[in-house]
Amino acid sequence: LEMSNKMDILETDILKSLNYWKEKELIEFEIKDNILNIQFINKLEKVTNKVIVKKEKVFTENEISHISKQEEIQQLFQIIENKFAKTLSYQQRSKIIEIYTSFEFDMDVFIMLLTYCKEKNKFNFNYIEKVAIDWIENDIDTPQKVDNYVKFYDENYKVIIKALSLTSYPTPAQMDFMKKWVLDFKMPIELIKEACNITSIQIGNININYVDRIIEDWNKKGIRTMQQVLEDKEEFKLNKEITKEEQKNKEQTEKKQKSYQNTQRKNKFINFDEPDYDFDKLRELEIKYLKGGI
Repeated sequence: LEMSNKMDILETDILKSLNYWKEKELIEFEIKDNILNIQFINKLEKVTNKVIVKKEKVFTENEISHISKQEEIQQLFQIIENKFAKTLSYQQRSKIIEIYTSFEFDMDVFIMLLTYCKEKNKFNFNYIEKVAIDWIENDIDTPQKVDNYVKFYDENYKVIIKALSLTSYPTPAQMDFMKKWVLDFKMPIELIKEACNITSIQIGNININYVDRIIEDWNKKGIRTMQQVLEDKEEFKLNKEITKEEQKNKEQTEKKQKSYQNTQRKNKFINFDEPDYDFDKLRELEIKYLKGGI
């Protein structure tokens, strides 16, 4: 009441405003003993996704030389060279130092990262850097998490790659689609395969954009099982039949209306009462007229 008087507005308007900001998760409030208590919520605390800040560090030759002498880095180089049976070039050492120090990987995880890329026949540092960012964004920071992620990744994505009939390793754009389906939508693999099958049947080839539209639609409808897919198909078929029947009825109605209108136009010329003429009387009057009798 005191706030209402000071601000010269209704109590109900104050409560509406407070409830609005509460719905937006910016405040919590309670009114106890006619006292209003407000707690402001820090929205930043509710953000769970990591923000990746790429440290754009360009190392000088002296810095490379200095960092390379560190025991941890020496050990890292040695493990990599032994594992891949090759001597690292100056450029490769520089790039390894950049990625390793920029993203602050645990050494074991970083070695697993390089091994993973090598097994994919993608041992170039642009690709390695993209995978590093992907792992950080997905909180892959321990050997156990790497094992789980790679297992999940391989089991799912290999199936999708086959279902999409890809003959080469997926492009970054194609990978973005697959990540969305699997990680964001958590769409079961069997449904992703079914979307590929439907696309192949309907348009004759596997178009990933068409597949994406199907999966997007299923995700919006909350479809997560093959039974739900079949039910959705039946509902679509039924709606299509209803639409056809409605169109058919509409056409028949329009046809009847048109036929009725045509009939009415004709009838206004032929449906009238003909006068009952006495032709003999008319003939008699005509003769009198000709004789001058009229």
